[in-house]
Amino acid sequence: KFLNHYLEMFGPLINENGGFIDKFIGDAIMALFPGKNVSSADDSLHAAVAMGKELCSYNIQRVKSVKEAIAIGIGIHLGRLRLGTIGFKDRIETTVIGDTVNLASRVEGLTKQYGLTALFTSHVLEKLKKPELFHTREVDTVKVKGKDIPVTIHEAYNHDSVEMFDKKEKLSDRYGEALSMFKKREWKDALKLFSEFQKELPEDRVVQIYADRCLNLLENPPDDSWSHISTLTEK
Repeated sequence: KFLNHYLEMFGPLINENGGFIDKFIGDAIMALFPGKNVSSADDSLHAAVAMGKELCSYNIQRVKSVKEAIAIGIGIHLGRLRLGTIGFKDRIETTVIGDTVNLASRVEGLTKQYGLTALFTSHVLEKLKKPELFHTREVDTVKVKGKDIPVTIHEAYNHDSVEMFDKKEKLSDRYGEALSMFKKREWKDALKLFSEFQKELPEDRVVQIYADRCLNLLENPPDDSWSHISTLTEK
């Protein structure tokens, strides 16, 4: 009953924003956005934001009913894929396959690590026709398991609570500065900023991750081959 109610809430938001659902995988939804409304990039992000807002409203009601709030993870990537049928004569189904699909799945998995609702790749950001409608921030550059080419991931936070949204907007420029310092090996200065952010955003796991990384790099300086790219060993 809970799972069907959950899917009934989020499924229509995908349809309304130009997407179509390929399949349900347990409590997961695999959806494709062919660019029906604005573009594949814009439509998928609009859907993610809508789902994030719906989640916030739903959790408010759950807490009022003395139930535990739930979390979801949305991963978005843009690229070529193959859509068709797979199986054998007694059992076939429609599915999508390809590196684009695999990477989208990996990005979804990263939402747990960073404590975020919606993550998308730089490929999506570059193809947005109306980027001004989205409030985003860079999160990390990673090599996911099974892939050799690094990808930069970003967060869309339009759906955050008013308090969280305002804090992220207020710190946006300085967050960018701290991230730049981190990449340039200026870890002491970056740590100072990330530590300040922790006071304003104690629940922001991304800030905590970077503060910990800076501290670790200062205590254990790497050699000249160091890069800011994170290599992930788990899906």
